[in-house]
Amino acid sequence: MNTEAQFSIKYDGEDDTYHELDAALLSQALMGFSEMGRIAYRIAYPEETHSLNVKVHALESGSFGVTLEAVVPAIGHLYGQVVGLFNRDDVSALNTAYGMCGILASAFGLIKWIGGRKHKAERKGGETQITTKDGDTTTVPSVVYNIAGNATFIEAAGQALVPLDDPHYDRMDIRNSRGDSLDVTYEEDRGYFKTDSDELEYDQTLTIEVSIVTVQIASATKAWTFESGNQRFNAKVLDADFLRYVENVGYKFNRDSRALVDRREVRKRDSTGAMKSQYSIVKVHQVSSPGEEPKLF
Repeated sequence: MNTEAQFSIKYDGEDDTYHELDAALLSQALMGFSEMGRIAYRIAYPEETHSLNVKVHALESGSFGVTLEAVVPAIGHLYGQVVGLFNRDDVSALNTAYGMCGILASAFGLIKWIGGRKHKAERKGGETQITTKDGDTTTVPSVVYNIAGNATFIEAAGQALVPLDDPHYDRMDIRNSRGDSLDVTYEEDRGYFKTDSDELEYDQTLTIEVSIVTVQIASATKAWTFESGNQRFNAKVLDADFLRYVENVGYKFNRDSRALVDRREVRKRDSTGAMKSQYSIVKVHQVSSPGEEPKLF
């Protein structure tokens, strides 16, 4: 008996009235989903045979959903098989995960957590402890580590993110069949989904004074533009309280506005040896304009 297991992929953007996607981008994503599912299932159950179908359907305005239907001859329902995998003692850390969707979402999350950093992996029973070169540690089911470390899976996952080439979409959401979000991958995370991922060289947060050049009102996903001395840089503002104030109360920024902020810089070296930095503003302490008292946050 052939049965199905389903989950959804949702592309999101700021404009919830936009509901178009280039067919070439979507077709690449569908091929990526198909390959990801095959690889993940093959790693989890190397002794079984199966095939996968892919269907696409519209969700609410501004997004698309994709459903994988896993057709598994002879062994029954893929969902039941995968839940059985996660209920085994050696993978108890994820025993509440939701089928194949849980496996894929966990693999996506682990790829981003590793972030291309060199690391050591030590298997303990059915779990793997991962320690990065800079000292971060996490433990995951070994099946998730094996999938996340598979070069072909990483390549296919990167292909699934191709629709983010469309400027109207900036994130991909993996959801289970109940509609629960299990993992969100943002546009800036795409660099992790390549086999020659950049290596982290520097991660530091400094308190500096900046001028505000470009403001992204009501956006937690788009970068603002700042200047500090002779340096101009783009950075996402992650301070939710500050963003909420700007959106709901308003603040009149001008070219002379100054802010005291905590700026995080993550610097990486790519496969060619070149260095590149990504910035974020994790905290805004105060903002002031000429002739005004500083506004504290």
